[in-house]
Amino acid sequence: MKHIWPCLDPDRLLVSLRGICRIGCILLVSGLVVGCSRPTGDFGRTAPNVSHDQLAPALGKALAHRREEPVSLFGRTDDEITLENLSWTILRPVHSADWVSGSLIEGRRTRVFPDINGKLDFRAYLFWLRIERFTSSEARWNRVIDDIRADQGAITPFYEQARLVYTVDQQRIAYLEQNPDIGPRYQKNTRARLLENEALIQLALDGLNFRYAAYDYAIKRLTVEFPSPRAIHAAEELARYAQLIERGGERGLPFIENPELLSSRITHEDDKKKPDGKKDGDETVRK
Repeated sequence: MKHIWPCLDPDRLLVSLRGICRIGCILLVSGLVVGCSRPTGDFGRTAPNVSHDQLAPALGKALAHRREEPVSLFGRTDDEITLENLSWTILRPVHSADWVSGSLIEGRRTRVFPDINGKLDFRAYLFWLRIERFTSSEARWNRVIDDIRADQGAITPFYEQARLVYTVDQQRIAYLEQNPDIGPRYQKNTRARLLENEALIQLALDGLNFRYAAYDYAIKRLTVEFPSPRAIHAAEELARYAQLIERGGERGLPFIENPELLSSRITHEDDKKKPDGKKDGDETVRK
């Protein structure tokens, strides 16, 4: 039956309704992400939350796949989960009241947003410090020093966990190289997981530098606005923060010097044929 109005065609209408439902779900979950940052518990650790721990990451994977970004179907190891939690301590807004930055960061962490470079402003920390009410100017300086010291404590655990995950990824590569018949599907998912881990580590490293820029900007301007001997202490703590980043934590072992991208050692071609015409993953028939 030919319809006068194509929009009333049952088949087309069904497709349209499905599309509307998909868009509605995306907008709903995106609203949960953009509307609020990830809940933070004691000592800057993450607090369990269904929206941010399950719904948003699931949506982020789907959107990342549509953007043709690497998405691994592998489950996450305990070390990878720990790395993500430690990274959040670094990625969370420098000032706890900065909900705008918190929403952007959470959208990037869950991969709902493709990239937020240039959208975060390190000057926001000073803005929130200046509008926050303190009992005295010394209390404001104490807040800055406490914030820097708290961030210092997050550097060493992150570097150690990043090195641990990187070492395990090296073992994954070695195992794949020793077992070329493992199949293209596992090669593809392994490469995607390595890329995901590399991206998370780089995101956290960028976060360390961003936090340094925020503190440096605030200290220089607060020194003029609220002169105090505490300004010297704040600058000293920031210098120690920079040293920890450069050294790679308390143990003085940088994470990686010009790290090799392990993912580059896995072929991009999932169905790359062998010289004998067989594909990777084909079982060898023994006579």
